[in-house]
Amino acid sequence: MFYVISDRYIDCLSEKNPHVMSNKAGTRTYHRKYIGILAELGGFKYFVPLSSPKPADLRYKILMQSEMMFIRANRDKIEKSAARIYRMRKSYNKEKFGENRMMEMTLDFSELENLCSEWAKNYENA
Repeated sequence: MFYVISDRYIDCLSEKNPHVMSNKAGTRTYHRKYIGILAELGGFKYFVPLSSPKPADLRYKILMQSEMMFIRANRDKIEKSAARIYRMRKSYNKEKFGENRMMEMTLDFSELENLCSEWAKNYENA
């Protein structure tokens, strides 16, 4: 399944968290679509992207179809890995356990969840 994620929402998240990838709003012709799965972690819905399509390249479309088949065949493994990384990052404490490069490169889920709640509150009031 393909998803379109709001440019404003991506901008809001990426301002505070540099590991959130840009939606490239200023350099594209069409809305950017992503291929991946939705995973519910800690009561929040996370999009786990695998890739995003480029509109005109036939070889890339074939690659996207292959990636979609891979996601469908490995959905359980992807969701379990996402849940494991989520738990690890939520409990990560650099001062207590020392620096872990993988955890430093992983999204700060607590911060993202706060931003998501803030976004939802502001979006509902707009």
